Amino acid sequence: MPVPAGTFILLMKVSRGQFDSMEMLYLQSTLHVERAKDEGINTRLLSSSFAERSRIPSRHTCDGLDISPEIHWTDVPEGTASFALIVDDPDAPGSTFVHWVVFNIGGNRRFIEEGRLPAECIQGTNDFGNSSYSGPCPPRGAPHSYHFKLYALTSNLSLRRGCSKHDVEKAMKTHVVGSAELIGQYGR
Repeated sequence: MPVPAGTFILLMKVSRGQFDSMEMLYLQSTLHVERAKDEGINTRLLSSSFAERSRIPSRHTCDGLDISPEIHWTDVPEGTASFALIVDDPDAPGSTFVHWVVFNIGGNRRFIEEGRLPAECIQGTNDFGNSSYSGPCPPRGAPHSYHFKLYALTSNLSLRRGCSKHDVEKAMKTHVVGSAELIGQYGR
């Protein structure tokens, strides 16, 4: 259903059947609205290290300490048993470059501390050949976008340390009940 430009819309957030907040928006261009497929659960992925589409601090890159940023999430879908996190750079020369693959993050967990991974997690191999976080390290030039993608899953994955991003995506395909994305920028 098209909503014309110049219209004010009121967004109301309801969480677990109770009013949470509301926001008034002014549309500067036409918006096409479709009914949501789920019941309004929108997982949010955030970081205290950087805001959406802002510069990732160098401490989280190969130019600094190369430690993973703090990340946290809210509004988790019911039935979530575990999470998977994939960080990649679709702006890399040639093809998307994988920086971090983590899975079997406990379903009751809502954050990962800076530079520390919970004991229950398993890490896959990134495109640097490491089974750990390897931060942004782009060639000189235009900044790259780094996509932190969190997936809420109905079960743990039966994979071993060192598996690939492709292995994780294939194994979780039928278990995803929600997802969220946080994009940061880094350039040299």
